[in-house]
Amino acid sequence: MALDRHGDPGAEVQSTTPPLDREARRRLAVIRLVPPLPAEGVERLRHRSRAPKTSPKPTQVEVVGKIIFLRQNYHIVAGEIAMYPGQPASQSAACRTRVRHPSAMKPDPEPWYSTTLNVWTLAGVLVASWTLVKTINEGWRRTIGRRRYLTTRLRKIAPRVRHDYVESLLGSPKWQSMMECTRLTAAEPEEADDNDRKVEITVRTWPLSRLGYLVTWSEDDIVVMYGITTTSWWYRPRVLVDQTQIRLGKTVFAVLNDTGEHRAWLGNRRFGYLESHYFGNPGAYRWWYVGVNDIGYNAVPLSLDWFDDEDDSRTRVLPDRRDAYRASAPINTVVVSSTALYEELQDGSFFGISLGVDQDLVRLADPEFHVLDSRISRAQRRIREWRWRLNYRRWEKKQRSCKTGDGGADDCRPEETMACPARKYDSEPGLQLLHVGQRPPRRLG
Repeated sequence: MALDRHGDPGAEVQSTTPPLDREARRRLAVIRLVPPLPAEGVERLRHRSRAPKTSPKPTQVEVVGKIIFLRQNYHIVAGEIAMYPGQPASQSAACRTRVRHPSAMKPDPEPWYSTTLNVWTLAGVLVASWTLVKTINEGWRRTIGRRRYLTTRLRKIAPRVRHDYVESLLGSPKWQSMMECTRLTAAEPEEADDNDRKVEITVRTWPLSRLGYLVTWSEDDIVVMYGITTTSWWYRPRVLVDQTQIRLGKTVFAVLNDTGEHRAWLGNRRFGYLESHYFGNPGAYRWWYVGVNDIGYNAVPLSLDWFDDEDDSRTRVLPDRRDAYRASAPINTVVVSSTALYEELQDGSFFGISLGVDQDLVRLADPEFHVLDSRISRAQRRIREWRWRLNYRRWEKKQRSCKTGDGGADDCRPEETMACPARKYDSEPGLQLLHVGQRPPRRLG
């Protein structure tokens, strides 16, 4: 007997459900055992978590958000997260953290560099840095570092070096000239005539940044001699003459042994004095020529009555006057040479009327000889004239004080008597000195 959906046994119900298989009958039997859940229906049969919906000690949502924020922005691990006020200690234990006040946590410092710089920005920074370094270095060389820079370059020069090497240190020379010399020993056989012994020497001159001059004498682009002249009180380099150290513009001739080999010249405008020293093998077979150049710093001239009248060449000085001059006159020029192989060095005519730089050659580049005039050049000319008058008045006052003394002019030192800025000499021997009372020249001699 079949029942209808209302449970009436008297009604016949025709079944349209197909027969159930074994799995369907098993599931139907399970459904019959589960009490009806009209609120959930079929959702009740879905897989669910066995964890309860509510926990007695859950971590607050606000705390979880703060933990995530701290980890993302400050890279703090779970054990370094601080306890915020108002959170119970049980929650801290649940998070396995140690208590720390939030004011003690500081963010990481910003790096001094930026990783967002691209290649072009980096290249620009490198170029700007290199330009800045070069500018500072060049400014140092032109100002307070000029002396050290020049001394470092000059220390590398020696006889028998190539001219190209000297030019790489100091650049191209400003003046260049040629001179002819005669070798002491011929390179050809003995029957060679004097023309075969003639060689051409190239003389090159460099200005040392208004502090002095460098002169080289080269044969076949090989430097055989070089000389240094200081023209400024600010540049007085130390030079070793064998084992004796001297300072150009300060050290007097008396510190060196008197070899007796000397030469002096005196004219209307030019003057000079030199001594030669040779030390053999201990000095590497080099010659040192030390002296006074009229364009150099602290140049002390000689007097006309100091020369030996018995000398036809008029280049020798009386012994007593020479000793006084060596004890008072400072050295401002030094020339270093290898083994002397020229006759002109032996007879004393190699240097002419100037040891080292030639004043008549380099003075043409001075501002006072410029052809084009300007306001700056006129102002400089007035300053030079004012300085000349001041120096001349000082010298004239000193001369008057010497003449009014009990012992006359002999009471004054030789350099005070002869170092007159207005004194002019002639290049030809025999001309007398200009009188002190004459009008002083416009340019220092």
